[in-house]
Amino acid sequence: MAKGRRGVLEAIHKTKDPSSFMVFFEDSAALLGLVVAFIGILLGRVFDNPNADAIASIIIGLILGVISFILAYESKGLLIGEGVDAETLNKLRALIEADGDVAHVSRLLTLHFGPHEVLLTLDLRFRDELSAVGVRAAVNRLRKEVKKVYPDITRIYFASESVGQDEASFMTTHH
Repeated sequence: MAKGRRGVLEAIHKTKDPSSFMVFFEDSAALLGLVVAFIGILLGRVFDNPNADAIASIIIGLILGVISFILAYESKGLLIGEGVDAETLNKLRALIEADGDVAHVSRLLTLHFGPHEVLLTLDLRFRDELSAVGVRAAVNRLRKEVKKVYPDITRIYFASESVGQDEASFMTTHH
């Protein structure tokens, strides 16, 4: 897990690699369980009270339950489909709207398929005077710019409104 400048909890919450935070929590629970078991056995021997060991076992069970809840909470977004954070989405929108051939960005949708595999779907409108060749060049340019700035975005789908009188829609796909 790449912590960098973030705190441990923030790094765990933002990571899209469940194996890293699962190992962290499982190892932490194991170490904490060993400490609780040691204390329970020690108190049971010192005070000649077998209840201390039983209480330690209950505490270990509670620790495991809490860890299970945290792991489920942190993993659920990846299981049911989670997009990039709002800040990244806003930066993506600004990057695409800055292109001279883009008239308007209606919608940006993202979905994580893995720690470093993100799908981006763009619903946008190109400038009215842009030809089909110009649209193709703009799509290729936008795809390269997005992938240069956000290499985790591995798939980009463009949905664009036609600005002609029939207002037909067409879809271009680029990987």
